[in-house]
Amino acid sequence: MTKTLKVALLLAPLALLSGCTDKFKAPAEAAVKAAEGAVEALRSDEVTQFAGGPAKAVTDALAGAKAKLGAKEYEAALAAAKDIPARVKEVVGQASQAAQAAAEAKRKAVEAAWQEASREASATMAALHEKLGALKKLRVLPKGFDKKKLTAAEASAASLEGELARAAEKGKAGALEEATTLAKEAVARGKELVSALPAHKALPAKAKTKVKAKAKRR
Repeated sequence: MTKTLKVALLLAPLALLSGCTDKFKAPAEAAVKAAEGAVEALRSDEVTQFAGGPAKAVTDALAGAKAKLGAKEYEAALAAAKDIPARVKEVVGQASQAAQAAAEAKRKAVEAAWQEASREASATMAALHEKLGALKKLRVLPKGFDKKKLTAAEASAASLEGELARAAEKGKAGALEEATTLAKEAVARGKELVSALPAHKALPAKAKTKVKAKAKRR
């Protein structure tokens, strides 16, 4: 056996092993490239906010696949990279569902806040008009509260009604957050006005009878 033949026989197993390994090179490179392209979809704000953890797991897997490719572990690189596009699609879907759920939850919360503000506005204005109406019926206004102050309070009440009407228009137009803010501001001022108005007491039964008797005599 010649020297050349001996060398060839010694190198044959290495060549065979190299050929077995190299057959994964092209598929591994293609898989890593496809994974890199797919992972771009994970850079959106939606994914970052709602699926940051799963997204990081996928990018870590890509980093591992690239490391194996760099180390010429082609079969391992292929195994690590080939499922990444599917995993990216799954993560994007999770983020989308989470975002939709969050948007729906926010919508319900905003609607509930508007409804609560509307109820509070109605109750506040009812209390305000009740108190103003009672004061207007008094023949003698409470001490320190004259006709001029009563007129000013009525004007303030009318102004609040206008603000609440604008809030209602915003609500009908779908701008519920703005409508809620306007309503809450009006309610706060309405409550202040109710508190600022003097308390009044109804006449006792005997006093009412005397007043009616005096009226009849006249």
